[in-house]
Amino acid sequence: MDENLTALLVEEDTNADKLITIADHGVGCFSLWDADGRSYFVEGVYPLGNLLQEFGLALRSGRSGTEIRIAELYDPPPCRVSRMIR
Repeated sequence: MDENLTALLVEEDTNADKLITIADHGVGCFSLWDADGRSYFVEGVYPLGNLLQEFGLALRSGRSGTEIRIAELYDPPPCRVSRMIR
């Protein structure tokens, strides 16, 4: 997880504020690598911001890794917020 998080911040958080927003001028796509060496392509500011949030939640809970469902990164905001507060 640490390698993915570091790469995500370097590539997409161009203003170094620990957020990924439209104010950043990154490429807008990221190759996420899983523990088995498979790569998943995440594209767009909103899903990349969600990916960063998932990493942050895992770190805050003390986990060294996390299971991320790629499709959920693209969920509409109301669905994501509803899932997060459950």
